[in-house]
Amino acid sequence: MVASVEPLAVSPAASAHSVQATHGQDAPEGFASLFKAAEAKLRASSEKLVASALLLPLLNRMQSDPFRSDLFNGGMAEDSFRSMLNTQLADDVVHRSDFGITERVHEPMARWLRSQPPETLQRIAKMRIDTLG
Repeated sequence: MVASVEPLAVSPAASAHSVQATHGQDAPEGFASLFKAAEAKLRASSEKLVASALLLPLLNRMQSDPFRSDLFNGGMAEDSFRSMLNTQLADDVVHRSDFGITERVHEPMARWLRSQPPETLQRIAKMRIDTLG
């Protein structure tokens, strides 16, 4: 059983408070929104990591030979697009579920983020998070 982990606060007041605690009381309001955007990107990347490393191999294995049945065969189209379907399913399951491992992956990255200068936050906020698979 996975121990539940309290999610990090992402409310505007909590984010502004943690940013001000790290970067001083004079942290501008734009900095707090930049911090929230960067933290959202880190959360998305931790979800992608868990989806691609944990659930995607599981879904691929479930559709392999011992579990495969002609009764539910989708034909050539399913064979062609199976990897895309599994990637999307893994992403959706991780995003909509409460996996403790996602929080465990995100937590150290969020702590690191709090110590970063605005330039690093800006680069992270502009990152494109790709789906692996």
